[in-house]
Amino acid sequence: FAPTPSINEGIYKESLEVELISKDNTKIYYTIDGTIPVVGKKNTYEYNGSINLQLMDSNVKMYVINAIAVENEIKSDVVTLYYYISDTNDFTTEFIVSDITYGEDIIANVDSKFGDVIYLYSDTIDGKFSSKVPSEPGVYYVKAKVEGTIYYEQIETEVKQFEIKKIEINLSDLNWNENSFVYDGTCKVVILEGITIDPNIIKITYNNIVIHCNTKE
Repeated sequence: FAPTPSINEGIYKESLEVELISKDNTKIYYTIDGTIPVVGKKNTYEYNGSINLQLMDSNVKMYVINAIAVENEIKSDVVTLYYYISDTNDFTTEFIVSDITYGEDIIANVDSKFGDVIYLYSDTIDGKFSSKVPSEPGVYYVKAKVEGTIYYEQIETEVKQFEIKKIEINLSDLNWNENSFVYDGTCKVVILEGITIDPNIIKITYNNIVIHCNTKE
């Protein structure tokens, strides 16, 4: 003669009125804090009407109802019911992505109502997206995602494009300290303040002429 609910346990996106049903001439006692009902104990309620389960503070709420029926001082088995009341998940800010220059951190940002936001990248708009953050110069694509849970559904943003630009160095603005070279069209190794510049990740200009070479085969 254990109590049975009028609404099956599960995940709901709106408030519920759950009724507990048992045979005639029985009393039902319940808790909503996960503890076992004990007649006369604090937080144990005698059932006299439907139990209201609702979303609190625009957040996900889990209710654990434990209930027993009592007839002539004989107690039924404890019935445990789980109800999840959740709001619809959504992104709360605009998804922002900016172009960067090689060596800078990628700027991608969006906030969500629930869950942790992860960013996924690809080098083609319809390619496979992964969490590997691109670092080489080029055009890339990014989207934001929140994994779904038992409390809320999975959500994704639209795909956005961004570029990692090559570093631009203008040799006309540099002080060569009496050192110079004549550019003959071949690839050079440029050393500035002890740093070797990789010609694959920079664009060098001298007197408004682009000096570009690619050492990758």
